[in-house]
Amino acid sequence: MTCNQINPYLTRNIKINPTKCGIVGVISVFPCQKSQVQTTRSWDFMGLSQSIERRPAVESDIIVGVIDTGIWPESESFNDEGFGPIPAKWKGVCNGGKDFVCNRKIIGERTFSIQSRDLSTRDESGHGTHVASIISGSEVRDASYYGIAEGIARGGVPSARIAAYKVCSLDCYDTDILTAFDHAIADGVDLISISIAFQEARELTFDPIAIGAFHAMERGILTVNAAGNEGPYLYSIKSYAPWILTVAAGDTNRRIIDKVLLGKDAVIVGNAINAFPSSDESLSLVYGNEVTNNCTETEARNCLPKCLESSLVEKKVILCDQNKYIKAVKTYGALGCIVPCSISDNFSAVMPFPVVALTPGVEILAAFSPIAPPSGHPWDMSSARFSILSGTSMACPHVTAAAIFVKSFHPEWSPSAIKSALMTTAWELSGSLHPEAEFAFGSGHIDPLKATNPGLVYETSFQEYLRIWCNISQTVVSAIPTNASCPMTLTPKELNYPSMAVHLDMKNTFTVSFHRTVTNVGHSNSTYVASIEGDHSNMHISVKPNTLHFTALNEKMNFVVTIRGRRMKPFKIKRMSLLWTDGIHRVRSPIVFYTTGTSGGERTLVPSRFHMTFVILMIVILVY
Repeated sequence: MTCNQINPYLTRNIKINPTKCGIVGVISVFPCQKSQVQTTRSWDFMGLSQSIERRPAVESDIIVGVIDTGIWPESESFNDEGFGPIPAKWKGVCNGGKDFVCNRKIIGERTFSIQSRDLSTRDESGHGTHVASIISGSEVRDASYYGIAEGIARGGVPSARIAAYKVCSLDCYDTDILTAFDHAIADGVDLISISIAFQEARELTFDPIAIGAFHAMERGILTVNAAGNEGPYLYSIKSYAPWILTVAAGDTNRRIIDKVLLGKDAVIVGNAINAFPSSDESLSLVYGNEVTNNCTETEARNCLPKCLESSLVEKKVILCDQNKYIKAVKTYGALGCIVPCSISDNFSAVMPFPVVALTPGVEILAAFSPIAPPSGHPWDMSSARFSILSGTSMACPHVTAAAIFVKSFHPEWSPSAIKSALMTTAWELSGSLHPEAEFAFGSGHIDPLKATNPGLVYETSFQEYLRIWCNISQTVVSAIPTNASCPMTLTPKELNYPSMAVHLDMKNTFTVSFHRTVTNVGHSNSTYVASIEGDHSNMHISVKPNTLHFTALNEKMNFVVTIRGRRMKPFKIKRMSLLWTDGIHRVRSPIVFYTTGTSGGERTLVPSRFHMTFVILMIVILVY
């Protein structure tokens, strides 16, 4: 069922019976909108080297559902050599379209994209192939993008199985996303990775990813989702449902750069990925306003197509004040182009002809669709088996693979336990890196190896998530994505979550308490002692009890963190951490108090404030 089959403006949240895969009823109706999709070095950088201990037999029983732009099954990254039989729990199908063949790695294919040619799951943009190979690509030696970033391309969990669900071609529609979630759940996936983000954050009751992930969480399936690429500023996160593991992106210790040699041995360095040979001859560098006779100064400096004259552009390198008109510069015969790059765009992108973007990377090499233009420009006629992409779309599959890695050591763990392990063992980042602190970088930089042995986990039950849902959808009770009735509501700070955040009324002194429960997953006999790290000046903080004595594995214990303090100025963030340690494990939970320009008390929930509260609760940054 597609948007067009129902109504171009409506979509329905269909419940799928996981045993019969039949439609059993309509739960809610809301406007159908579209959204957008958001390797050789990164896994070593994150600590998952080729020599670490793995559990390949368990990994190979884990199925990840990749909801994206499809997949290119012939890629070497999806070779199934050495794989055993498909897990018996798999209930899905290989319905990839004409000439599409599954194997023992890509075990399932479905397409729901209403824009897809021939209803094929083949990847026409390269995005889905790239994402899937980051998660579970087989080892491919001598992989590169035309010699750039050469090395061994491999996924984080190369033994895991892939089920691909195509929901995007040019755009990604709500109905297709919801349908893919329902089928993935019914097919028997263990995790879902979706590197798709909306242009604007939505209320959860109208968010198909949040609704689909709620269905998945109810059945013990963790959903990992990209945060969007608009950050790291306040309110820039696009995915904030607490049952989703939301992923931001950061930098790696490798950069791909270009250099331009000017006269007298002067060198300028910029961002771009150019698969073109260097020129051995001196080339003329001209400004945009020097290659026109019929435009204003501003138009000419921006290299507007109507301004360019072939006779003045041909065989020169053009300097432009904007980077939107690269195609026109190439069409008119230029040999290269120098353009500005925003200071926030600290990465290099594939270019269709010699270009350098000048500023101060997150470039990930992975498998690609050979029918897709590597640069993303439709007029780019080049082809590549591997390409380099950046952004939260690439960060998301890294965290998906990390979650699978943790699950391979603890198959019995719930989605919230896996998420807690990744959050509480993350490297803490400095608040001086960005004024929004945890609202920019979340819990920190994930450490997959430490996450396999976190010591304690914060488990969140389905009933708690349901009570949160009821809190935000009191006026839309019919939209609850479950057959259960709406129980007593729960505020965000009451959720048993691995972080603590609250909005303060800036006019008053405050007393705030966080009630939490931790489960012992470390040693059967262990004692954890609490401490507070960070700046808690002008505050009184107590943790009761401040010592937890465990005598068995999976034993649960409760504690309360109470914080008293004086009023804070508008638009301020106060950050610290609660640390539980037994001498072996360090279980860290971020604590954030913040004020906005309004008052009204920490219990008042308006959409924007709810959104910010869950930014700290949700976001786990990947610095890859």
